[in-house]
Amino acid sequence: MTTPAVLITHKFALPLALSTNSKMSATPDQSRTFYFVRHGATEPNIFGVRCGGDLDFPLTELGRQQARASAERLRAMNIRIGVIVCSGLRRTRQHAEIVSEILGGVPITIDPLLNERCMGEWNLRSVAATEPLLAQGMDPPGGESEEVFVARVSEAFERFRMLLPLNPLIVSSKAVARVLNLLLGAKGRLTLENGEMVQFTMQPLVSPMSFERTPK
Repeated sequence: MTTPAVLITHKFALPLALSTNSKMSATPDQSRTFYFVRHGATEPNIFGVRCGGDLDFPLTELGRQQARASAERLRAMNIRIGVIVCSGLRRTRQHAEIVSEILGGVPITIDPLLNERCMGEWNLRSVAATEPLLAQGMDPPGGESEEVFVARVSEAFERFRMLLPLNPLIVSSKAVARVLNLLLGAKGRLTLENGEMVQFTMQPLVSPMSFERTPK
């Protein structure tokens, strides 16, 4: 099955100098398409350590630059976002606020169900050290199980579906993007770098409650 996620940053290698005067535009099917951007970098991201939804780090200056770049990319492609939906964490709210300002004051909706997976005792431990544990299907001690996390994102997705006619942008974490990709019927693992953006297309007759356990 074709993945419902298309990497905008890879498919469209546009210079940031392009503006709304560019003739290039994107006209998605608004009933089935939405956009997702991973929040800009935080200090834990830069140092390669875990930062779950139970830690609330702000964006770094690099993260703010990545937020501005994602907004400029949307504007250069003439993608008209009608609403931004972000998690309750500072890093996603800050990213959303920067994008909203650059795009002319797009309204922002905050949904804590889109928070990153809680990582408990694995917070601030290296990604390299904990990745094999996640690959084995282990859940972080004191954190959130994969089943609970997927159910939470699925609930957020059900609430989010009513916003599809507004051509929405979600700002959240790479783990949320991974789960959304699975809920939309994709096989395999989707990973995003900080500030990287994808376009999701909903597949017909896909149940958002159908998922398989996949390592983060």
